Amino acid sequence: MKNEMGIRLLDHGRQLITRQEGSQVRSRILNLLEKNEVIFVDFAGIELITPSFADECLGMLAVRLGGDAFKARVRLRGAAKGTKHLIAVVLANRLMKTKSRGESASPRDI
Repeated sequence: MKNEMGIRLLDHGRQLITRQEGSQVRSRILNLLEKNEVIFVDFAGIELITPSFADECLGMLAVRLGGDAFKARVRLRGAAKGTKHLIAVVLANRLMKTKSRGESASPRDI
């Protein structure tokens, strides 16, 4: 298993809006995590990210991996201050919802 790899979100467009786009990027990240310990998600050049995209991509990824594994294995780079804040809120909300429903938020084999 390689140590680390990166994904450029700009390859998916300057504006990341829909849940469908978020699901596609999440699938790509999961595929990279099968072969790499750490994935760097590069936000350089991204003009707009919506809560829907962030939740579907990163929120659901955090649920799938578990909060601790997400923090250890997924690194965000080049995000604007507002984007960082949006992602933090989305992750907190998604993990809180998962915990309150009693769903597992522990790391899973990928």
